[in-house]
Amino acid sequence: MTETMNQIRALVFDFDGTLVQTRIDFKRMRLAIIQHLENWDLNEEILDRDTYVLELVAKGRAVLGDTHGRGEVFVQGAMQIIETIEMETCPHASPFPGVQETLKQLSGMGYGIGIITRNGRKGVDAVTSRCDLCYDVLLTRNDVEQVKPHPEHLEKALGLLGMPPHQAAMIGDHPTDMVCGKAAGATAIGVLNDGLSRECLLSAGADMIIRSVPDLLQHLKGFPTRS
Repeated sequence: MTETMNQIRALVFDFDGTLVQTRIDFKRMRLAIIQHLENWDLNEEILDRDTYVLELVAKGRAVLGDTHGRGEVFVQGAMQIIETIEMETCPHASPFPGVQETLKQLSGMGYGIGIITRNGRKGVDAVTSRCDLCYDVLLTRNDVEQVKPHPEHLEKALGLLGMPPHQAAMIGDHPTDMVCGKAAGATAIGVLNDGLSRECLLSAGADMIIRSVPDLLQHLKGFPTRS
């Protein structure tokens, strides 16, 4: 693993649960979206309790299609529900201890710093406008066609950073981050901030597990900076 880490020049982080603790009520969000599906008589056709919220919305739109704009109206309503719940806590969210200092240090060491998140731009801006997070690229769900775990999310960030996947690490607290990283060809590093087990992240493809973002420094200290 040391040899792999020596090759890394770009570090792409998940946002919520990895860098920042937003305390978004994802359980209530899911229940609200399920109710939205039921209001459109979609629950029996697409409801899968193992499917993530954004993917449920996408399935709903696919079933409704483009006839009379019904699919677009459905999506607009769903995304309003999601954004409303995000904005209940995002304006008050803050980075985990040591995150801000660690990002600055990693940037000073020459690493390209990216952030990719399934959260919306409005909620993310509510945090970053108050809290100084050092990064080169930040892509929310509003900035890509396919959000993680689809590799496009990470691939677009790496393209903007000018780095190939084999020289990058995806760092996050959720299986979607590990799946995204491995699908893109990057090193996947799991963070135990959010209470998910080490085994859960490893089974999703994590190459390494750390307890928090600042712990990343001990694995990267002394590596050459970018020219």
